Amino acid sequence: LFSNLTASVNILEEYPLFINFAVFNFADCCIVIGVILIFISLLFFSSEKKVKENNMTINEYIKDKKKTLITDFHVSGDEVYNIEDIYILKVSTNINRLKHEKDFNDLLTDKLPVCKSIAYEEKDNKAYYLKEYISGNNLCHQRYLNNPYRLIKILAKTVNLIHSFKNENNESFIHGDLCLPNILVDDNDEIVAIIDLAHATFSNDLWLDYAWIIW
Repeated sequence: LFSNLTASVNILEEYPLFINFAVFNFADCCIVIGVILIFISLLFFSSEKKVKENNMTINEYIKDKKKTLITDFHVSGDEVYNIEDIYILKVSTNINRLKHEKDFNDLLTDKLPVCKSIAYEEKDNKAYYLKEYISGNNLCHQRYLNNPYRLIKILAKTVNLIHSFKNENNESFIHGDLCLPNILVDDNDEIVAIIDLAHATFSNDLWLDYAWIIW
């Protein structure tokens, strides 16, 4: 064994081109292996946590949290709850309409200021849709109604923003229910969310949104 090892060392010394990398001692190797194992573990547990969150039910998300029924400016017939300014929960017997809203929120997330979907379920002839809560003032607030010029500027900015997003057929995004309660802005009049996309579509008929704004 020792003779073979000696012969191998002699060969490597004679032909140094075979060694083109740094030689680590045992401690260095242990450190490198340890770092690699920690990195792999972090990736695994992060991925496992993400999968677990994606599989969480709505009840698991809102467990032990207070639900407050929202009644202001609400005419769809759906039940809408504020979950401690963390989530918005919508419950509807019109499953297709609520699923449509979720699908458009998913489509427009990171493209337009819309609510991010958290979870969606259908059971007992009802649809349950949990989405993120976004803090903002809707345009029915007196600060806007008492200042028509300010209100019109925000509305113009809103329609220009949403109509600038087009699909593969070059059709503009149409909200379909672009009334004052469905536009949220911050204290600087910046648009923070376009909500309630149950009637959203794509079309070249931009007047569909203008008609709702006039209402």
